[in-house]
Amino acid sequence: MMTMEQPYRFDPVKRFVVPAPAPFLVTEKDLPQHHRILVFLPHSDDGRYFGSTLYLMNKRNRIKVIIMSPGYQGVDQDLTIEQKIHLRWMEALRWARTLGLEKNQMVNFRADQTYNTQHINDGELDRLRRLIRRESPTMVFIPHLSDTAQAINHNARAMVVESLLWWTEKVHKKNPRRYRPVIVVEYPTNHVPILPPSDKNFVIFFTNPEATRLRREANLEHRSQSPACFDITEKLVEALHAISEADTLHYLHKRRQYAECISGITVDPRTSRGEHFGVTQMCVKGEPPAVVEQRIVFPLSAEDKRIWNPKKTPERR
Repeated sequence: MMTMEQPYRFDPVKRFVVPAPAPFLVTEKDLPQHHRILVFLPHSDDGRYFGSTLYLMNKRNRIKVIIMSPGYQGVDQDLTIEQKIHLRWMEALRWARTLGLEKNQMVNFRADQTYNTQHINDGELDRLRRLIRRESPTMVFIPHLSDTAQAINHNARAMVVESLLWWTEKVHKKNPRRYRPVIVVEYPTNHVPILPPSDKNFVIFFTNPEATRLRREANLEHRSQSPACFDITEKLVEALHAISEADTLHYLHKRRQYAECISGITVDPRTSRGEHFGVTQMCVKGEPPAVVEQRIVFPLSAEDKRIWNPKKTPERR
């Protein structure tokens, strides 16, 4: 009698760790390169808080931005639904162009059936699986786990994680030796502007003001959204960044065991702007195999350096 193969177990990363790890502080030169990156945005404007990182990483990686929802509920204008959807997409293309992204790097996924419900549409999940299998990413950006303010925020993340697990299992079963971990980057959003300390393990300071200037210009392209609301929120986020990062630097300076975390960092947190992330990796371990999500520890080990900065962009699997 034939038996059904059991799917790989998934062990997610432990959260709310006490004490929280000290975040690793870097500048632009330490950003990863040679990756195939998929950036998943529930809404077209959800990348507003890490636009500087996208601008810089697009120079040294292959990036595609997938906008999951049609976004028409966010437009308070007397337009038809299709006109609102078109408006949001045009704004997304202008936002991307300001950050140096081409139109062919943008994907209008249109998860219409998943947009306003608590349930994930099976057809849209299948489409996302096919997209991930076709693109074979080595790194993905997803909203933080706490961002459940709207159905699409939760659904978009859940769809991506489920699809990654499905794809990881298929790749590993086909050829375990060729399988390589996928880096997962959680980013802050309007609803979760500051990541929890236990998840915020990677902070980028921008020594060149050009990156933050372009981020501000790009954000202005989301004209259908309430500008006052987002302008106030962004100023609040930047103020919190400055305070939290200044505290981090002060704390690290006092603790010699963390000296390697600030080697070469000469920026002034009172005048510099940064962006922060939670960085993990999904890898297959054990027997029977399980997909394990584990937080990347900085400074990087020799093995993690090869994953963080492969010598060249890996071929699609």
